[in-house]
Amino acid sequence: MATAPSTLRARRARRQRILLILAALLLVGGAAYWYLYLRKPKARIEPQPPGTIAVPVAAKQLAKGIELAGAGLIRPMYLRPELVPPAALLKTSQVQGRVTREPLRAGDYFSEENLAPTGAPPGFSGLARPGKRIVVIESTAIVGALGYIRDGDHVDVLAIAQQGTRGAARPGQSNTTIAGGGVQPGAAGAVAGGQTAGGASVGAIPAVSATLVAEGARVILVPKPGKTQFTVLEMEPQDAHVTTLAMASNQLLRFVYRPFNDESRVPRDLPRLATETRPPRDSRLVEVLNGTSRSIERTTLD
Repeated sequence: MATAPSTLRARRARRQRILLILAALLLVGGAAYWYLYLRKPKARIEPQPPGTIAVPVAAKQLAKGIELAGAGLIRPMYLRPELVPPAALLKTSQVQGRVTREPLRAGDYFSEENLAPTGAPPGFSGLARPGKRIVVIESTAIVGALGYIRDGDHVDVLAIAQQGTRGAARPGQSNTTIAGGGVQPGAAGAVAGGQTAGGASVGAIPAVSATLVAEGARVILVPKPGKTQFTVLEMEPQDAHVTTLAMASNQLLRFVYRPFNDESRVPRDLPRLATETRPPRDSRLVEVLNGTSRSIERTTLD
């Protein structure tokens, strides 16, 4: 049976519509792909004003431990020579590939202080400044500071040790020397721990000692919610070793906060400068030093 001409025309028209739709979809997909992936917008280059210096700065906020590799991390800032910070690195090649030692805001300049040395890894060894050591402290060993410490805080670290107990003496009772040294309050026959020989308590109180194990340590990492709770401190080598021993002996640690600029603080008890007016010195007077003696002589002209 022959197919009717109208049916053939309808099929041909439907096939043409499908081809047109497919071609339109291909054109739209190709345009989208070009716009999103192949089109490379030209970076806007800010011209350098005459008489300025191009100082590399952070292009955006950078966290601690970021390796300065790739685009979008460094940009130039043009400053007049008198406004350039003395510690700023002036060449991008001095910055690229290095690791940030502390968080930086957008526009902060780079220096040897806030960058790890060239080749340092983005880990604790790379974050430590020259001559310093890194100590990782389990946060359960720290008493009373976890909600308050922040990156960059400067603290003294005290190790708290409980050495036993001492009994409080009752009226009319005398202190008794006990074996091993020390004095036990209470009547003769009392024993360590605030207990009498008969087992009666004499008011035991804990004997606690505090030892300064680290001075001027810098907090470089604080615990993050929901993760393993560790605090990281940077300190002097000898302090790092003593702090580690204190933690190994199950001593609790407490922090004492200190000013961030301790080294540059000026004592307040400096003597007040006094002004004194003196008459013009006679040019004919000569000061003669002989050993520890001092004398003034008048010269005569021949």
